[in-house]
Amino acid sequence: MDQLEKKNDYFSNLRITTFEDCSYRYKLRYIDKLKSDFSGIEVFMGQAVHYALEQFYRDFQLNIKRDKQDIINYYNSYWDKGFNDKILIVKKDLSASDYRSKGIKFLWEYFDRFKPFLHHEIIDVEVLDTIKLSNDDSYYIKIDLLTKDEKGTYFVCDYKTGNKHFTQSELDQDLQLPMYALWVKKRYPDAMDIKLVWFYLSHNTVMISNLTDKRLMNTKKIVEKKIENIKNQKKFPANPSTLCNWCSYKDICPYWKNQGFEWDV
Repeated sequence: MDQLEKKNDYFSNLRITTFEDCSYRYKLRYIDKLKSDFSGIEVFMGQAVHYALEQFYRDFQLNIKRDKQDIINYYNSYWDKGFNDKILIVKKDLSASDYRSKGIKFLWEYFDRFKPFLHHEIIDVEVLDTIKLSNDDSYYIKIDLLTKDEKGTYFVCDYKTGNKHFTQSELDQDLQLPMYALWVKKRYPDAMDIKLVWFYLSHNTVMISNLTDKRLMNTKKIVEKKIENIKNQKKFPANPSTLCNWCSYKDICPYWKNQGFEWDV
């Protein structure tokens, strides 16, 4: 997690979905600001992939051409420095080495598919900022990759390393990337059009969703309403689900304490 988001002063897609998944986890993380030493290996692998792509594109902006092995070296460097025994592996049929290899496979396939990376102009990489909402709250922006084509169309890109793959109709209802597009419209008034792009690295597929001003405004209203609901919440009950297996607060959750839960690491 980057320094901007660590402040917890901003609402974000992660913060909203955390509340909707389990309001008790939301309370521990964003109200009590309780830190946890544990994290899931899926998250760590995703961070390593994002880091490798970020370094690769930053070099590309500087006209420093990297090959496939360079991007893997970035990935391995992040993994070697960051992996530790606090990173949990929930799926016991997979090892840390298996996850490491999965990330390498994602990067190799991505590189082979998009080389020589000259299709669009790179505007920025790993954009971190906030945008003000009507209720005077701030929404956290984190764009993996922002590009532009020769027609003036901007592309808000997001890397996905999980196994879940949303359908086109689901992506057309997405709230996260349209909020990022709001920031783009304010920051880059020359944007003739904005498209939302998801790179599903585990499937080696690309999904694109078109954007309209109506969708932008509706998304903003929906997000603001969700934030107001969170701010007005008085009780924060736990919501047991399969997501509990990846929760870093499971060892202190009252629901799981009643189940006699112990960490299995």
